[in-house]
Amino acid sequence: MLRYRDAGFTLIELLLVTLIVGVLASMAAPQLQEMRERAYDAAALSDLRNAVPFIELYQQNSYQLPRRWTDIQPLGFSISDDIRFSRWSRSTGGRQGPRIHMHAEHAASTNYFHWTYPTEAQPIVQRKGSGR
Repeated sequence: MLRYRDAGFTLIELLLVTLIVGVLASMAAPQLQEMRERAYDAAALSDLRNAVPFIELYQQNSYQLPRRWTDIQPLGFSISDDIRFSRWSRSTGGRQGPRIHMHAEHAASTNYFHWTYPTEAQPIVQRKGSGR
């Protein structure tokens, strides 16, 4: 004969397990969002860095810097999904010589990267809305 205690879990036990799982999930959610943000930023940064050899190849072929990022597409350059170059401007000179100012960002990220090539050694990260 089955007794009441042997029939299964009590309501209190089920609620306690649900509470523990909920607390653990709420602790993990911000970390998952942060990792997702870092992955978006890595994709934008990678596309920005991958553009450099194509810029140099374009410059060798045409003796000038490309006007738009689409100018280097025929050379084999492509951008990742959800990445966009929000700014691509070419300056012709000054003391530092000709250069390209590029911005790359992922659609879901709160950051963007800007790089003035070839005067800056590395891309610089900024938060969106902090003065483009």
